[in-house]
Amino acid sequence: MSLSRVARTNLVEEARRTLLQEIRFGRWPERLPGSRVLARQIGVSQPTVVAALHRLAEAGFIERSGERRAFRVAVGDGNGSGFPHPDGHLGHLAEERLTLLVTPMPMSEIPYSTREVFDRVRNRLHSRGWTVESRVLEFTGASSVHKSWDERLRAPKGVRMIAAYGTAQLAKWAATHGRPVMFLGGEEGGFGVPVIAVRSSKMVQRAMAALLEVGHSDIVIPMLGRRDSMIKAIREVVAEKMNRRGIDFDSDFHTPCRDREEPGTIFSILARAFQSSRRPTALICLDWREAVACMSFLASHRLRVPDDVSMVLLNDQVDAEWMVPRLSRFRFPITLMANRCVSWIEGRRMPTGLTALAAGFDPGDSIAPPSGARAGSGEEGVRLTACGA
Repeated sequence: MSLSRVARTNLVEEARRTLLQEIRFGRWPERLPGSRVLARQIGVSQPTVVAALHRLAEAGFIERSGERRAFRVAVGDGNGSGFPHPDGHLGHLAEERLTLLVTPMPMSEIPYSTREVFDRVRNRLHSRGWTVESRVLEFTGASSVHKSWDERLRAPKGVRMIAAYGTAQLAKWAATHGRPVMFLGGEEGGFGVPVIAVRSSKMVQRAMAALLEVGHSDIVIPMLGRRDSMIKAIREVVAEKMNRRGIDFDSDFHTPCRDREEPGTIFSILARAFQSSRRPTALICLDWREAVACMSFLASHRLRVPDDVSMVLLNDQVDAEWMVPRLSRFRFPITLMANRCVSWIEGRRMPTGLTALAAGFDPGDSIAPPSGARAGSGEEGVRLTACGA
């Protein structure tokens, strides 16, 4: 069996177990939502959910309702369990080696580095007989603990969970409910949660050094939908680097921030920057989506990387390998992060608070001395394009 086939089989089984647990907890007393809704709720594709539903139907847990191909919970066998299967009770779940992977958005929308860590954790644990369930919980923008989290994160006592981009509110919820949790990125707010992460401010420091070294001072770092603490840390790093070189730091120019996360926001930020007297000669992008939007803006103004504008990506993205010239970026310690997660899930103690891991810098070919080019200069061609485009 191919590796892709094994991964697909494991994902269907994981979805089946997640759906079965929700049924056992009574989330859907009578009828299940459609497969598209279920896919969004548990963070997998619709075909994966459909395959998982067929497995549950074959085992007798659910059955067709006859209404628009929907499923309903099967009637019990008369013994009070509510399920025809002999192990259909909560106690069985408590005896399993179970862990939860919690994300604030579907797994398909998570940045590559975090998704790769979770994939390795899932595969390692599956090979050791663990059940790994994914839960999607929109917690990153919450200013307080939500009662709905009790239902979404319900699991037998003692089950450990790892949350991507954890927050103080989620850490507070876990502490209040006695739930062991570890964060892959984020902040625990003093609630005694272990956090492993590659700090963006450290990567900004390294990227700024590389750009300043070749003469850049008009460096723009667009930040969309970022936490206040992250914005503050990055601005402090940029200001310190600028001041050491005798360059005036302008937070609105060098580190513009917006709440709205969409390509048009990047275009608006860059249009304003290029219309200013300073005009950017270098861009630092926090994630791949922002990098793609920045490249699109530059292409629309016939600006080339790095001849007109240098660029650095503060992330580990496999798609960057397809860029010409080779994009300057960081490589995350993905294997080390996955190993730390697996060790913690299996019972190893981890220090609370942040354990910062270093990312390696790949200088690439997208950094060059500033040329003083202007937007709309009329030069033809954009060198930073997908191979084969």
